[in-house]
Amino acid sequence: MKMKIFEIGPVVICVAILILLPACLGQETVDRLEMLYIGDYIASNPGVVAIESDPLIIPSYVPATTGWFQTDQIARAMRLYLPRTYQVLIEEYDLSVLSDADPWSLPDRWDLYLMESVSKDGLSMLMTGGHRGLGGSGAAREHWDGTRVESVLPVNIIAGSIVGQIGIGATLKPMVSISDDPLMRSLPWQACPFFTEINEVTEKQGAITPFVLDREERNPVISYWDYAEGRALIFASDWHGYGTRAMQHWQFFDDAVINMVYHVSAVQLPPDPIIANQIRTSFKNFRIREGALHAVLEIVEQFGANTMPVRQDLGEVNDIRRAGESLYLSQQYVEALAEMDTALEELSSLEKRAVELQKRALIWIYAIEWLAITGTCMITGFVVYELMIKQRLFREVGATRRKR
Repeated sequence: MKMKIFEIGPVVICVAILILLPACLGQETVDRLEMLYIGDYIASNPGVVAIESDPLIIPSYVPATTGWFQTDQIARAMRLYLPRTYQVLIEEYDLSVLSDADPWSLPDRWDLYLMESVSKDGLSMLMTGGHRGLGGSGAAREHWDGTRVESVLPVNIIAGSIVGQIGIGATLKPMVSISDDPLMRSLPWQACPFFTEINEVTEKQGAITPFVLDREERNPVISYWDYAEGRALIFASDWHGYGTRAMQHWQFFDDAVINMVYHVSAVQLPPDPIIANQIRTSFKNFRIREGALHAVLEIVEQFGANTMPVRQDLGEVNDIRRAGESLYLSQQYVEALAEMDTALEELSSLEKRAVELQKRALIWIYAIEWLAITGTCMITGFVVYELMIKQRLFREVGATRRKR
């Protein structure tokens, strides 16, 4: 029996609505990267700052570095923030990052979970070096060599071995060894500053190592490979400490961190490194300046200032920022940069208004301070006059007579 036209109509209309609704609402359909970040999480970590400046990456943090956290703090973080089951890990996350993390901090079977998430379920893995990452010499109990996680990595880990003078400052110059590699083409890696420390590793057969130290041993700095269903990448230094102290001041440091995350996750890299750098810098600056603006508004609110007009306008500026993020996610980089320039200009005007609010709200404090200082000066002057200047009016007595 043929379906009548009036029976087909509602079905077609419903399908059309479902297809067109995201576009009509202006919602981007780009899948973001859900990251499980295990290791050296603190807000000031340059690697963390870089990751949080990119709207494509949604990080979840699990502190697990004994250099910064106590053993009981790490154990508590594992209970609170790690996915409850393996199924939750593979369903809610796209990649795991082990950044200068202690291997012993993982609960039982979690090294197996991380390995199988890459080999069986297609997740990505990125491991950095450092004093606890890879074979770092500062590991409290053990290293990553011989673990199931190492089997996924493109390198063999050498326990306790670091190239360079720990904490002193060796000069280890890197070099590009595969110039046509997509990751190397994404940034001017040939201008990358020197390293102070590098975790010593050896390349496995089948690994791609496009960035090495410029020395006879050609120690791998960046190495990756496709492993079974997923991909794994190592960066043989840290993102926060001695090893990359000079690199952290490089113009493209944030881009280097983000591009490594993109590449291991098989996300297309931006074609123009300069524009990408400008956009990501705009995202980071907006985030920092917005936080400072909120802090100023919270202070002046305590003195009775009305901050609602500024907050309402800030909401509109955030709409512009979200539009810029949406364009960035859809890889319309030039348009995204224009939106972020507009957002930062509007944010500057709000910062000026917030400063004016602060001045008006604190006028009585300034007046009280002025009166207190002025009054103190007047009293001090009066005392000095009475004790040191006015005494000139009295005749000096040479001697006195003692009465019997």
